[in-house]
Amino acid sequence: MRRRLNFVALAVTTMIALAFLVPLANLVDQLAEDRALAQAERDAQLVAQFVAATGSLTPAESAFASVTFDGTLAGRAVSLILPDGRTFGAPTKPDENIDAALGGSTLRITAEGGQAVLVPSVGASGEVAVVRVFVTEDELNRGVTRSWLLLGLLSLTLVTIGVAVTDRLARSIVAPVEEL
Repeated sequence: MRRRLNFVALAVTTMIALAFLVPLANLVDQLAEDRALAQAERDAQLVAQFVAATGSLTPAESAFASVTFDGTLAGRAVSLILPDGRTFGAPTKPDENIDAALGGSTLRITAEGGQAVLVPSVGASGEVAVVRVFVTEDELNRGVTRSWLLLGLLSLTLVTIGVAVTDRLARSIVAPVEEL
C-alpha cells in the first residue's frame, strides 16, 4: 500500500511539474529572443539617430562608418541601406523586403541564420535610409539551454521532495493499518 501511495505521489507531482515546466520553458525561449531583438533594436535606433543627426553635416555613409567598426556594432552585423539600394557596412541579401522600413516602420524580419531588425533613419533633407542589425540564432538562444537545465533540475528536486514527504505520510498511515 505504501508503494502504491508513493507511485501515485510520483505520478501526480510529475504531472504538476510538467504542467508548469513546459510553459516556463517556452517563456524562457521567448524572453531570450525578445531580449536579443530589443537590444538589437536599441543599437539600430542609436545608429539611425546618429546618421540622421549628422546627415546635414556629412554624408550618411561617413556618419555610419564613424559609429560602427567595419560593419559591426556590439558584435552584431550592421548595415546602412540607402533608398537607391546602396549598402554600407555588413552585406545584406538583396531579396530582403525593406520597403516598409523605407516607409518609416521599424521591422523585425526573419533572415537566413537569425533575424534582422530594420529601423528607418530620416535625415534633415527628408531622405529615409534604413539601419539593419542582424541577430544570429546563437544570440537569440543565448542562455536558454542553461535555463532549461535549471528548470529541469528544479522540477526533479520538487518531485523528489514530494515523493519523500508522501513516503513519510504513507508510513504513518500504513503502520497503524498493518498493526490492526
